[in-house]
Amino acid sequence: MSSRFSRSLIVVGKELRDLTRNPGLMATMLVPALLLTALAVLALYAAGLAAAGAQGAPPKGLVLPALLEGATRAEAAQFVAISPFFLIWLVFPVSVPSALAAYSIVGEKEEGTLEPLLATPIGTGELLLGKAIAAGLPGLVLTWASWLVTLLAGLGLGAGRVMQATLMSPAWLVGMAGLAPALTFLTVMVLVNVSSRVNDVRSATQIGGLLVLPIIGLFVSQISRGLLLGVPTVLWATGGVLLAGLVAMALAVRLFQRETILVRWKQSR
Repeated sequence: MSSRFSRSLIVVGKELRDLTRNPGLMATMLVPALLLTALAVLALYAAGLAAAGAQGAPPKGLVLPALLEGATRAEAAQFVAISPFFLIWLVFPVSVPSALAAYSIVGEKEEGTLEPLLATPIGTGELLLGKAIAAGLPGLVLTWASWLVTLLAGLGLGAGRVMQATLMSPAWLVGMAGLAPALTFLTVMVLVNVSSRVNDVRSATQIGGLLVLPIIGLFVSQISRGLLLGVPTVLWATGGVLLAGLVAMALAVRLFQRETILVRWKQSR
């Protein structure tokens, strides 16, 4: 088992080296991550600044967590401003690896490196797992970095109680550590399935994007109803999404026919 996983890690290393040689793909990940971080910090700062001079308690009807009992208007404003980023930070690592996963197999075809790769003794499951990890890891790392920088900025702005009720709350931590990787894994495996069945990157990206939309739409609808704010619900969602990802991976291994892909690709050239 360890030797099989080590072969997957070799694929991960190769994919990440290829990524560093593609500045276009790097920019599609780094620029949105920087903008997301700046937007989150700015939202905290602007909300606190706008409400700093206001007197009295927070507006009636505003539901705040127990940790913010007796909150000032500034704290309430910061809580409202940062709360939507729970959804954004979960969707971000789903959208970022789309181009990488779609490119994973088709890119090998277009560059003529698929034939020697499939000729190696690495198993299909090991190959697809390695490509999935390489496609999903950059988006996850950038998401966690954005979350951490925002947390430090919030503490620096004196919003310690707001951070405890949001970014440092158990539900948010479970979401960042469990649900975000599970969503990323499911998305990547769906896109790897698509990438192995088409012959150009544009088609893989377009079809993959359409397949990801229902996942994001369903998740947005759940968040909007407030169903993912509790730890048990987040854990159940993580388990369900992870199971779906494993099913997608098993399907990818079953459908990934090396000889068929090579023959079809050679005939299309």
